[in-house]
Amino acid sequence: MIKHGGDDKDDLFADINITPLTDCMMVLLIIFMITATAITQAGFGIKLPSVKKADSLPKAPVTLSVSYDGSIYLGADRIDRVELKPKLSTLSKKGYRNLVITADRQVSYGSIIRVMEDVRGSGFAYIALAARETND
Repeated sequence: MIKHGGDDKDDLFADINITPLTDCMMVLLIIFMITATAITQAGFGIKLPSVKKADSLPKAPVTLSVSYDGSIYLGADRIDRVELKPKLSTLSKKGYRNLVITADRQVSYGSIIRVMEDVRGSGFAYIALAARETND
C-alpha cells in the first residue's frame, strides 16, 4: 500500500500481505493430502477374501513359427507337426494362455490352417497371427 502525505513520518510504505497466499496454500495442501490418501487406499474398509491359490500374472505369449519350407518351431525349437498338439497342451497346463503364430509370407494358407487346427484344442485362450505393420 502506498501512502502520500506531507509529513516526514509518512514516507513511502510498500508491503505485501502474504496471509491470503498462505491460507490458499494450506487449503491446497490439505486437499492434496486427503486425495493422496484416498487414492492409495482405494475401497475404504474393504477386506479381501482369502484363497488357497491365487492366479499368477499372465506369462509371456508362446511363439509358434512356420518357416517358408513348412518347418514348425515352438519358441526356438524345431518340432514335428505330430508333436505340436501335446507340447501345446503341456504349455497350456503350465499356465500359458496366449499364443502368437508367425509365418513366412510364402507359406501356403492351408499350412497355416492345419497348424491352427492343432492349436485350437490345446487350451490357449488367445491366439494371434503376427504381421508387420506397413505405412501405406
